[in-house]
This record gives sequence, structure tokens and C-alpha cells, in this order.
Amino acid sequence: MFLATAAATTVPLHTTTLGVVLGVVFASSVVTILWWMMHPPKARAIVEKVMEGVERVTEAGRILVGTRGGQLSQRLLNLACGLAKAQNAALTAIYVVELPMTLPLDAAVPEEMRRAEQVLAEAEEVAQQHNVEIKKQIAKARKAGRAIVDAANTAPTQLIILGLGERPNFEDRIFGSTADFVVRHAPCDVILERPSFVAKPSSR
Repeated sequence: MFLATAAATTVPLHTTTLGVVLGVVFASSVVTILWWMMHPPKARAIVEKVMEGVERVTEAGRILVGTRGGQLSQRLLNLACGLAKAQNAALTAIYVVELPMTLPLDAAVPEEMRRAEQVLAEAEEVAQQHNVEIKKQIAKARKAGRAIVDAANTAPTQLIILGLGERPNFEDRIFGSTADFVVRHAPCDVILERPSFVAKPSSR
């Protein structure tokens, strides 16, 4: 058996400026990748972004319906629920408390607020019958038309549904003041529903 031994040789190492730069760049890239892998985006931030996107999609299809109670409002709500369900749209019912100029907008009006809450509770019952989710909103304003338009501008709204009023006083104006203002200033389409009146026999 023969044992062979090789003499150790030393290879000289030559460095250049380009080689040093490339080495630094490579090392920095490796460190950056390792740091990113060890610090992924936080789940909470991702969830928040997703929820913001879902909210924007939902609000983009919102239907806003004005309600004051009574048979006409019931018809408006049934129409709004049917459209919201067919179009997979969000639905908001708004009740406007109109305050005279003699009162500040933040004035306490408990009777009107109770009335608003009652009407919106009835609207919620109608929505439940259609298996539709509904948001309820109470607004205080000088004029109902302005409040409804402001509500439509606050969040993306594709449709407003309104009634023309409970009294057949249309001789001087085609629309009531509220509907007229909304039609002229709304940022979206508007559906107007007029009440059904029973003609009274003439006294002559």
C-alpha cells in the first residue's frame, strides 16, 4: 500500500473594484430578501384594505328612499326593496325632520324624533319581509330636498326614490318642492311615485 501526499499550494487572490461592488450588491439583495421573508405585511392591514374595497363596492350600488310614513311610503319601500334585491344593491331609508328658521338645527325636537324613529322602524319591518338589509338615517334640515341631495352626495348613490306628497295640490306645480329640488340637483337617477287619490263626486 502506498500513501501519497500532495504538497499544498497557495492560490493568490486578486480583487478588483468591480468585483467588490458586485459582491456588495449581491449581499444587499440577499439581506433584503431575507428581511422581507421574515417581515411579511401584517394581516390586519390586508384585511382593512379588503374591507375598504368591499365597502366601496357595496356603497356604489346604494338606493336611497325617502320615507314619511303612510301608505305611499309603504309603496316606496316595497319598490325600493324589490330593486335593491334584484340589483344586489345597498338600501338606505332617510327621514328628514324639517326645522323652521326660528329654531337652530341642533334644537331638541323629541316628538319629531320619536316620529322619525317609528317610521324608520316600520321601514325596517318592510325590508325584513323582503329579506333585504336596510340602513336607517335621520336628518335635520330646513328643507327635506336639500337634506336628501346631501345624503346622496355623502355616499355614492345610484338611485333616489321619493313620493310626491299626500295632498293633490299639483295645479300650480308638477312636483312638490322637495321632489322638484331633488330632481334638479340629485347626482343620480330619481324615481317619483305619486299617491293614488279617490275622486270625490262633484257637488254640482
